[in-house]
Amino acid sequence: MASSELSVLLGRLVAGERPTAVQLTLLSDLRPADRDQLAAVWTSIPADSRVSLMERTIELAEDNAELDFASLALVAIGDPDPRVRRLAAEALWESRDRRVARALLDAFAREPDASVRAAIATTLGTFVQLHTFEQIDSETGDLVVASLRAAAESPSEPADVRGRAIASLGAWPEAWVDSLIWNAASADDRELRLAALAAMANSEDERWLDEVLPHLASDDPEFRYWAAYACGRIGSEAAVAELTPLLDDPDFEVARAAVGALGDIGGSEAAECLAAFLERAPDSLRPLVEEALELARSNGDSFLAGLLP
Repeated sequence: MASSELSVLLGRLVAGERPTAVQLTLLSDLRPADRDQLAAVWTSIPADSRVSLMERTIELAEDNAELDFASLALVAIGDPDPRVRRLAAEALWESRDRRVARALLDAFAREPDASVRAAIATTLGTFVQLHTFEQIDSETGDLVVASLRAAAESPSEPADVRGRAIASLGAWPEAWVDSLIWNAASADDRELRLAALAAMANSEDERWLDEVLPHLASDDPEFRYWAAYACGRIGSEAAVAELTPLLDDPDFEVARAAVGALGDIGGSEAAECLAAFLERAPDSLRPLVEEALELARSNGDSFLAGLLP
């Protein structure tokens, strides 16, 4: 990437112009010198333009896995506008780089805005999973777990932040995490109960299945969604019969989660349910059903990874 091209792009951003999607790809895989150049003018870009920039680059990265806007997000995580900081945290959720983990920990420690803290807590969950499977250095992993534990156990944290921290800790196999999940599952606060389901999903542990299944029949579509998602992550064929009615759920996201869960569980029973549903599936769901059916028959890579809201 030529520095002159980046300079032109940054000039347009500072002027409040809206670059094309192709022009925004210049912000992917920034070299250190390019990142410094971006950081030098970052706050000169109008606030609403910075928000739009982060939203658009997140969408571009979702559509093209070869684009990497992590360096951009690491600049944005220090933005004075909490909207931008929240989007920066969300943009980093797929990163496996320990430097990103350290930057997020620093941001989490100083962040005053609850919505941003919640977003950072969710993104740190990726590093909990990496730590669980020894795919990140133990020092960084331990710091992530300790930081999330402090937030999860703090009575001064808003419920949303505590809940996101608990959900992210779900993959960490220690007894104190189980206690956090149980307490959240029985809490009066709705956000904490939803977080308990998310934590059970992240644990991918079948022992939580009996706690998850009743929520498939909840009157609240968000509980049905997370219960379906958890069933898929847990991957037990024992959930197939109770998941199947959710294929016809009036809430699209719930039906989508049920489709994905059956695809992830796999096996002949799940495949038969999906094949039968394919004959009556609405057009909006048909491509997802076809993909899940293929997965159920092959027991391949996870389908649910792309279904998080």
